[in-house]
Amino acid sequence: FADDVDTFDPIHWDLLTGPMAHWRKIMAVNVEGVLHGMRAVAPYMKEQGQGKIINQSSVGSYMNGGAYGTSKLAVISITRAFAVELSPYGVNVNAIAPGIIASEAVTNRGARSQNELEAYLASYEERIPWGRVGQPKDLTGCVLWLASDASDYVTGQTISVDGGWIPDLILGDFSRCIVLVRECNLNAVLAR
Repeated sequence: FADDVDTFDPIHWDLLTGPMAHWRKIMAVNVEGVLHGMRAVAPYMKEQGQGKIINQSSVGSYMNGGAYGTSKLAVISITRAFAVELSPYGVNVNAIAPGIIASEAVTNRGARSQNELEAYLASYEERIPWGRVGQPKDLTGCVLWLASDASDYVTGQTISVDGGWIPDLILGDFSRCIVLVRECNLNAVLAR
């Protein structure tokens, strides 16, 4: 069972002024939708003594994504919690965290013109080490592997499928911190 529940609307929810109805909508679709799907299939998987549940999170869960990022982080937490709960019954629960994927949800978002869409996608291509946004087919291999016997000992994990975007963000920030620490240490040594 692989869920694909997702809403972006509105992706940037403001803590001080964002309507609670928008927050509830995002949580209802992105979090409760995953829970309902899992609750629908888990009893059958438990009864047969095996199964694979693959949830869809997002790399937005690793960034400041407001309501959207919070909802996708909740999917990661749900994945981990139910992986532990369902493991004794032979059921694996994992998640994928897609990066920017040129899917209908992304390309139709905001009813952009073709030029606006190309500029939007290009702005991400510059930040992705792989040099391009993902295509729906880029998710297929990961989902097929998680659904296969080859991943039987993998549970409670979230795999980013993002062309290296998140590791680059994290390592980029980490590298800048190392440079700052080295500069601070060098300045301290020179001051002596």
